[in-house]
Amino acid sequence: MKKWELPIIILLLIVISAGIIINTNSNIPKYSNYVYIPPKPQKVDPLEVERLTNEYRVSKGLSPLVHDERLCTAAQTKLDDMVKRDYYAHNTPDGKLPWTFFTGSYYKLGENLSDANNTAVGTIKAWQVSPKHNDNLLESVYRQTCVKTHYRGFQSELVVAWYGNI
Repeated sequence: MKKWELPIIILLLIVISAGIIINTNSNIPKYSNYVYIPPKPQKVDPLEVERLTNEYRVSKGLSPLVHDERLCTAAQTKLDDMVKRDYYAHNTPDGKLPWTFFTGSYYKLGENLSDANNTAVGTIKAWQVSPKHNDNLLESVYRQTCVKTHYRGFQSELVVAWYGNI
């Protein structure tokens, strides 16, 4: 053994011992033993979106909208099509208008979509600052509504809101 090797070995043993003592006698966790689990995003509650829509409408002097199963069928069919064909748009990839998902007669229909707001409040706030979405929220002709959602995990949640006078 060379003359300089012994002091280095002793120094290394002291450093290693000190590290063990610090780690065993300390409240500092060993991060290598932990796995980071990101917080779960909240799911958008469709009925809460409808409630907040009505609260907003009433605050602007408009009548609340009534939950309608015919609009629910159309909104769910549209949502299923968006998920199955992996698109996010009012019109389908082959150019069909959203109203093709509604069966029956109607006076006027509207649709709002959301893809990035993982709360009902966030969804409504995003629509309120978008002129066309806000117009749908406050259209005085509408009498009915239905909101459907599709949870996509940590990526986002698709929200389809339909409004109508049917």
